[in-house]
Amino acid sequence: MKSVRHLTLVAALGLAATALPATLASAAPGLTGLGLPSLTVTRNLLPGLANASDLGVAPPAHVLNLQVTLPRPNPSGEQALLEAEHAPGNPVYGQFLSVDDFAARFGVPQSKVDQTTSWLTGGGLTVASVSAARDQLTVSGTIAQIDSLMKTSTRSFTSNGVAFVANTAAPVVPVSLGITNIVGLNTLQRMSVPARTPSQDTCQAGNCTGSTTPKDLWSVYQQPEAWQGQGQKIAVFGAGRTDDVISDLRTFETKFGLPQVPTTVVHPQGQTGFTDDSGLQEWNIDTQASTGMAPQADELRLYFGSDLSDASVGAMMSTWANDPTGPMQANASFGECETVPIVSPIVAAITGTPLLNPALPVGLGLGNNSDATFNQILSQAAVEGRTLFSSTGDTGSSCPVVYAA
Repeated sequence: MKSVRHLTLVAALGLAATALPATLASAAPGLTGLGLPSLTVTRNLLPGLANASDLGVAPPAHVLNLQVTLPRPNPSGEQALLEAEHAPGNPVYGQFLSVDDFAARFGVPQSKVDQTTSWLTGGGLTVASVSAARDQLTVSGTIAQIDSLMKTSTRSFTSNGVAFVANTAAPVVPVSLGITNIVGLNTLQRMSVPARTPSQDTCQAGNCTGSTTPKDLWSVYQQPEAWQGQGQKIAVFGAGRTDDVISDLRTFETKFGLPQVPTTVVHPQGQTGFTDDSGLQEWNIDTQASTGMAPQADELRLYFGSDLSDASVGAMMSTWANDPTGPMQANASFGECETVPIVSPIVAAITGTPLLNPALPVGLGLGNNSDATFNQILSQAAVEGRTLFSSTGDTGSSCPVVYAA
């Protein structure tokens, strides 16, 4: 079972979507024959590339999976409704919107989606899915296609033994489309689960470490025994294979005499190759702790991507927020160090790595290109009454020890 972690409420905070700073790009008018002025999304660059080893031009045929974000037209209206939904005495208190109602009230106009899709597919890219609110587009294409369409220049790099590709020029898009973010232009930034080492249970005088039973958790959280998830659904985010996760969950339920919670697997549209089993231990902890706390839940729904890259995680979140029958509560037990190829004094002291950036106290506080996309998705989830629980302590804005490993 999972050791007790502090959980932080994310979606219910109603984080407002923020547009990325951008500058007009006078050097690239009339993209793809549209005859339109263009916009450079300036924050979609990975800082510190000068400190990585440049291996040359990235393989042109290599496919990148992207998430393209369009701004919803009324973020202030969304925020006002969210506050009203949580204000006792307000006529709409506790009356959260359905996915369809949210899309109808706050969704991106279809005409804007059509224009964006036309631009993307005109450049050879594939649009695998569009969210219900029409603000998140799941897109794929080769590096050659993306570089040509978005005027990026993608190269191969290594940093501290990690190989990745990254764009060295910010993406340029037609200003009329209003695109606020593009996630997935590099393969370095991704979520990760904490490293774990197997340990044996140790018991002395009836006090055991190394395992926790469902009833232990009920006691820790002072959960009334009658509250076991009746009428509720639970979501767990993860990546890779799910057959082992479900099999281990059934073993867990049998061991502790719990009912088998119906389990459904949902993959984001356009993703393939769910073969990675490296996160099994983490997904076991998440599913067993969740259903152990709520064994009478109506359903456990696993939103699993092909990997934990930022674009894949964004697609998972969007799939959950736009799932009309999706759970009202979800768990995401992974974190990100906002990884950039920079070495700080702390990392240098731990690893003996040459100091490349003496100005920064830590090496990994930059390059979080996913915020604008994730915040917009979670704002929608909050207006729909959904809550995302995310583990704290695994990683954060700066993770020199994790980075050194």
